[in-house]
Amino acid sequence: MTASDVASSFNRLKNNPTLTPVNPPPIPASATATNATTAVLTFSQPEYANLYLIGGMYVVPQHVWQGVGDPSKFADPSPVGTGPYVVSQFSAQKYTLSQNAKYWQLSKVHVPSIIFPNYVSNDTANPALSNGHIDYAGNAVSNVLDSLASGEAKTDSMAQQAASASCLACSRAYSSAPVLVMASSTASKSSRPPFSIAWRTVCASVGEPLRIA
Repeated sequence: MTASDVASSFNRLKNNPTLTPVNPPPIPASATATNATTAVLTFSQPEYANLYLIGGMYVVPQHVWQGVGDPSKFADPSPVGTGPYVVSQFSAQKYTLSQNAKYWQLSKVHVPSIIFPNYVSNDTANPALSNGHIDYAGNAVSNVLDSLASGEAKTDSMAQQAASASCLACSRAYSSAPVLVMASSTASKSSRPPFSIAWRTVCASVGEPLRIA
């Protein structure tokens, strides 16, 4: 990824109002690349409060997208990214992320694969977490403290929201396979802890294979 990719991505968003990314960043008055590693964004008003959205902008390669007539209708057949993982398998039941061999800090990626099985609700995901079939989850768990105290659940509570029974839990029954299994649920996620909390915890603690839910 270059500074030109960053500048062109912001300019593309500015010049194509039909592009509507999730949580779009503020549109800069101008976006330029002063060199290969420096992009300069100029806004018409202070945007410090939107720094998170600016940093979360989806950057796409200029050499691929510069010739696209209508970017809102372009389905890139060979998408690229700069993150630590790429999609290696996908189905309605689950998808798998594998290490991106071209990631710039590959030596810091200690988990080679992350598996996201799909559960239709917390009612089906939580038993899998309790039984150790998945390693990590951010689900609504009823009576979580009682379950932990009684030893019924094979999970360690990592974080609990004060106003609800939601918890972020990590299974004690780690898999012998070097993968991380992270279950996702189609149930409402409004009461769940943010996934960033889960990922920071994993990055800080993963020294052995994990499966995440």
